[in-house]
Amino acid sequence: MNTGDCIFIPADNSIEDTIVLRNDEYKTQYGNRPVAVRLQELKAEGKITEVIPFDDAYNRMELSHITPFEKIDEDQYNFLLEVLPPMRWSMGNPGVFAMSEREMGNVTKFVFNWGDDYYTKCDTLKKTNNELLDELNNFRKEG
Repeated sequence: MNTGDCIFIPADNSIEDTIVLRNDEYKTQYGNRPVAVRLQELKAEGKITEVIPFDDAYNRMELSHITPFEKIDEDQYNFLLEVLPPMRWSMGNPGVFAMSEREMGNVTKFVFNWGDDYYTKCDTLKKTNNELLDELNNFRKEG
């Protein structure tokens, strides 16, 4: 265990608390409880936990918000386009834009138009529009 680790709950893809060193004892940052005690309490609640580096937990949380492509209708597409200013808007056919509000971290909802078809997918902003359009093209070929 190290400072910078956290208590992670895989079933929820959530961080329960972070771990700090106080008076030569590892404690939870927000509850100020000895880590071993908090782990026992969570086990008694039926929760499976892992003590992992915070960055690893954060990455797992982000990945849990990525979704497959979902077909939507034109009204939903227009609503998503108008509800907030779009980011990374690539007009055209096919076209794509990202919602400016994030789902979690670097994950946001992308909205696509391809001919008369419309789709959404939550994914990381680390991907380019072209990468996402290639993925959509493959999805359309499979479907």
